[in-house]
Amino acid sequence: HWSITQFTPASMEITPTNALERLYTICLIYLGVVLFSTLLGSITNTINQLRHKNMDKRSVENLARRYITERRLSLVLGNSIMHYLKRRGVQVARPRLHGTEIPSLKLLPIRIKRLLKEEVFSPLIVTHPLFNQIKAEDVDLHHSICHTMTEESITHGDEIFNSGMTVESMIFITGGEATYEFLASREPPAQVGVGEWLCEAVLWSSMHHTGRLTVSSGSCELLKLNAARFHVVVTKCVVWFQLKRYARLFVKRASRDSTVPTRHISDIWGNFTTVKQLTVKAFGLEHDTKSRDRKISSLLVLFDSDEVLQQHVFGAWKRQVQWQRK
Repeated sequence: HWSITQFTPASMEITPTNALERLYTICLIYLGVVLFSTLLGSITNTINQLRHKNMDKRSVENLARRYITERRLSLVLGNSIMHYLKRRGVQVARPRLHGTEIPSLKLLPIRIKRLLKEEVFSPLIVTHPLFNQIKAEDVDLHHSICHTMTEESITHGDEIFNSGMTVESMIFITGGEATYEFLASREPPAQVGVGEWLCEAVLWSSMHHTGRLTVSSGSCELLKLNAARFHVVVTKCVVWFQLKRYARLFVKRASRDSTVPTRHISDIWGNFTTVKQLTVKAFGLEHDTKSRDRKISSLLVLFDSDEVLQQHVFGAWKRQVQWQRK
């Protein structure tokens, strides 16, 4: 009872009887005042934050209701709008924080900003065989591509794009999962997850979305590569001719597989295996692979020959290398 009265404005019949007890009581009273004020201020601040948050939410809903009333929208459409706004008020927390949401990062020097984008975006796009090869052949171009990319978060149930919309960017899924519906055909919906990409065709040809992509679980993290900005950075690069060859191969293969013009192909066309094959052909990697296989095969034949003894394997390998260099 005595301890509680020292931290609250309450009375107690126990009183100090000497100077030391009075000093101890005074210190406890000051400490109690500080702790009590801190606790009360924290509670008040939390209540005010909740009140402001609810006021902002009600303000948005009131403006929406006013707009619906003034425009005389139908009951069904008005209810759909209000339902969406209420659902958006309870969003699922995003799994990843974006750099654009941190004001202090905007104050960084340009050099550090470039390094930041390179380290953040590079691991996310090298899962695509073409961009992985670009990184190996032309690091400067790879870094420039990273600087043109932007991040975006989409909440559960929202549409990322719909059929008929003009495609402006290639999309990488870096978090969450989305469902793609083939509106132009009767194929079943496809799930698109982390490490996959969509709408690559926009980098090589104009196209429109042929299906609908919606977020199916939690929130979905997107990494977008704008086609117009991509075209600007690749015009004067080391691998310009390889990219032109890749574009021709991509359009030709897409048109053959889809039996429709490239601008009408599926948004998710171009899986890892297909893109890997096109990259190998465009960069001439199949010749390097065949040459390496021939060298390995010749060495294996030499090592398996009855004329070569175990103790002379190293010498035989050395002579074979010298002969190939000649």
